[in-house]
Amino acid sequence: FLLTANIHGDEVNPVVVVHRFLESLRLDQLKGRVVAFPSLNPTGHLIDSRFPLFEPSKDPNRCWPEYNPKSKKSTNKTNHTDLWDTIEREVENEPGPQERAFSQIADVFKNIKPDFHVDLHTFSTLSIPFIFMDRVIYEKHTEQKEKEEDKNKLKAEQLWHYTNEMVNSMGLTVLRERPAWLYVKSKLHRSTSGWTLNCLGIPSCTVELGAMNVCVPSALQAGVHSLSNVLCWSKMLDVTPTAITCCPVIRFNEPHRYLVYPKTDVTGIIDPQIEIGSRFTKGTPLAIVRHIDGTVLSTVTAEIDGYVIAWFEGIAKYQKNTIAMVAVSDGSTPVVVEWKDVEEE
Repeated sequence: FLLTANIHGDEVNPVVVVHRFLESLRLDQLKGRVVAFPSLNPTGHLIDSRFPLFEPSKDPNRCWPEYNPKSKKSTNKTNHTDLWDTIEREVENEPGPQERAFSQIADVFKNIKPDFHVDLHTFSTLSIPFIFMDRVIYEKHTEQKEKEEDKNKLKAEQLWHYTNEMVNSMGLTVLRERPAWLYVKSKLHRSTSGWTLNCLGIPSCTVELGAMNVCVPSALQAGVHSLSNVLCWSKMLDVTPTAITCCPVIRFNEPHRYLVYPKTDVTGIIDPQIEIGSRFTKGTPLAIVRHIDGTVLSTVTAEIDGYVIAWFEGIAKYQKNTIAMVAVSDGSTPVVVEWKDVEEE
């Protein structure tokens, strides 16, 4: 079992969760091996920053080795008659210090040969603990015979099945990631869980544990509990997973994905109307926007059904700022996608 945490240095709950989880293990009852990285971003952790000290403008959770086939092809497009074009492309494609470091750590992960992986994060000052579930993206088998079902597609579907099984055993609210085209556009395929899922081919997920910058006892408890549950699922512990009761857990009737929503239509002070973890329907007032003197300027009304997962930090917002993250139905959005189909969207 591979456990990672604190890739964003200001997300501190995960570090303590790793410590508590390891402390709780009864080694005489454990079947298998747990390999834990309490901090993937120690310099960011030291200065209380999302970003590493040596590359302060780059999100480290988008820096795992690239495996998008289209990206590999684009780096080969060189004008051999133009020396400056060649040099500029080399400079542009040169990996930064974080990417170089994670390339080496990726090799460490490969050598560990884990069977499954969990990456611990936090999300917002006011959010319920939840799990992000990545999309599975695969490349078609190159030696595929005509009309023969694609082996890589079958492997990808099996991987999704096992990941879904693992994630739902953990006991927290489960949200699917963005649709595949937006997932790749946002470089989430190069996140820690996106990379381990799609490159190592093992069940993997991102667990978001509440507030940033501070340790929240209920979130710590939920994190340790969810990790214990995953050991039960994997048969590394001979016990049954148990329900998490220390924080709100939403059990959806159908799969949901996250959506950064809604936006305020005017500049003003946000007065949230819905508690995190609560359901809302189309037409529900989600927030009131006021002038600094208290005058009501606007009401932000839901255009869809969903659940409030988090309110974003701060109450003074400009027009068109997003103010929350919600869960909405994932509908028929594919969860297993071939790379060529991602590129066509």
